[in-house]
Amino acid sequence: MRIVELIYEAMTDDEVFATLPAALARAADARSCMLQAFGPGNEILFAASDDYFSPESHAFYVEAGMFHHDPWRGPFSQRRHLNRACSSQQLVDFESYQRSVFYNDFFRQFGDDTAHCLGSVMPHQGGCVTLGIHRGVTAEGFSEMETAAMQPVIPHLRCVLVVKARLHTANTERVNANRLLDALPYGVLVVDHGRRLIYANASAEALLRSSDALIARAGRIIARGYDEDTRLDALIVTSTRGIGSRGGGLVLTTSSGSSLRLTVSPW
Repeated sequence: MRIVELIYEAMTDDEVFATLPAALARAADARSCMLQAFGPGNEILFAASDDYFSPESHAFYVEAGMFHHDPWRGPFSQRRHLNRACSSQQLVDFESYQRSVFYNDFFRQFGDDTAHCLGSVMPHQGGCVTLGIHRGVTAEGFSEMETAAMQPVIPHLRCVLVVKARLHTANTERVNANRLLDALPYGVLVVDHGRRLIYANASAEALLRSSDALIARAGRIIARGYDEDTRLDALIVTSTRGIGSRGGGLVLTTSSGSSLRLTVSPW
């Protein structure tokens, strides 16, 4: 099945992933599709859609938290429906849907008459990833046969969306950690046992540019004086021996006679 091949190509290729919603919509003879991931606190991790949704409507959906008002997600999240393709026609009263905040304050605001959904809610790490494929109000709802035809795709799609969600979380955590370290008033350097530079916060980068007491040469951190460099090497070695490793302190002297205090410790 070509759609399954495309799903796995999308795992490692962001450009292919961007085309996946449109491909899923075509496979279901629908006009739009959105793929989403939510964290344990129901916070949205990402939402990817095809070109049917304008950048303005997509931004409003995320920024206004319209996903909190999604009338389909609750019924699709019932235990017996998890990890299964579901049709809104079978689970959600259409008149109730037309009275919903989701339909009136989101879809209709952008001149959209989306009314039918073929979707799935797939749990992961306290949150979930979701599929939503849509048709307009004048179209037929998704039949049992069409819903069943999408079911073989769901396990493969869940696999890729969960990987994407975990990567997104890891990237967000790394960005937040970097911002925190950049806000510190002192330099932070992370090096390996061979003194190769792995990370430097903003203060450390400025220090390496302006100071001759501690410099980066060919990607390695070294001290200006031979004795100081030997001592630095010894501290890094003792800090990278594994469990129970300890580092220590070191004062370096610049060519102008000022001092630079270092603390070396395991990461």
